[in-house]
Amino acid sequence: MKPAYSDGKWMPDARGYTVSRGYDWLRPHQTKQVWYETVWCSWNIPKHSLISWLIRNNGINTREKLFRIGCCNSDSCCICEAAPETQEHLFFDCGYSKLIPRQIKDWCRLQISSTRDVRSAGSKVQKNVYALVLATSYYHVWTQRNNARINAMLDSPKWVVQLIKDNVKHRIKYKRNDHMSSAEKNWLLSLEI
Repeated sequence: MKPAYSDGKWMPDARGYTVSRGYDWLRPHQTKQVWYETVWCSWNIPKHSLISWLIRNNGINTREKLFRIGCCNSDSCCICEAAPETQEHLFFDCGYSKLIPRQIKDWCRLQISSTRDVRSAGSKVQKNVYALVLATSYYHVWTQRNNARINAMLDSPKWVVQLIKDNVKHRIKYKRNDHMSSAEKNWLLSLEI
């Protein structure tokens, strides 16, 4: 922090030193990633946001990664065993995983350009719901993968979709407010929320 002092004063153009100004000066300033609002949406359940963040930063310990460093005997997908278990395969290409977003997308009737892009979801409420749905879906696919790996058990996609819907409905009931437009309220009612 020595470079921030000049003639015994903190940053000559600043009004004086505070911890927050010191922290702000020290930390790197970066632009927000395009996925930031999707991952850290205030409507998301925090543990679901963490899994989404790990996925966006390629931080999920898939079997392919574990096999590469010698922690596992095989790199095949724990769910389908048809391909190496990479993040891309597990969340987007696995036959099991593909069924879940398709059913959820039909349920919430959102017109989204891609399963990874929230910016095209519509109103703010729809973007929040989409971020919630996406994070919840990632979380439950990861949970099923772990269940398949550890317990050799896998719930049906229909059951997982119902779990996702229940999580989403509960969270929306908690987060919705009176500032929503009538169209947004009607949309939520159509989802039985």
